[in-house]
Amino acid sequence: MRRLGIDVGGTFTDLVLYDDETLELRRCKALSVPNRPEEGVLAALAALDVELRELDLFMHGTTLVTNLVLLRTGARVGLLTTSGFEDLLDIQLTYRDEPYDLQWEKRAPLVPGALRLASSSGSRRPGRCSSRSTRRGSRRRRGVSSS
Repeated sequence: MRRLGIDVGGTFTDLVLYDDETLELRRCKALSVPNRPEEGVLAALAALDVELRELDLFMHGTTLVTNLVLLRTGARVGLLTTSGFEDLLDIQLTYRDEPYDLQWEKRAPLVPGALRLASSSGSRRPGRCSSRSTRRGSRRRRGVSSS
């Protein structure tokens, strides 16, 4: 079995190819192309001379959206979380270089409280929810649209 994993980031696209039969592990790093992430993927595939039809498993991940949220350069976002964890972003537990700095200022949360929605649902097994969320009523109450 040949397995391929790709992570598309803001600067680099990382590729890892593993062959179960030969135990060979190959890695590649290619430059990502802003606004055209597929070009970084194709460049990494070409660098390792990999044909997609030869693969048994293709896994893809990206840190592009994570970076947009963390850098606060993307669109306004909301957070859907399990009930009881809505305020986790406000707590901001962190390990600071200067833990006793009295001048330290807490940054604004990545998602404002008004744009957080708690769900009482959970999963019993893959693909099965234990209860339903009241998404429509919560959206109306918080003024969040789906578009």
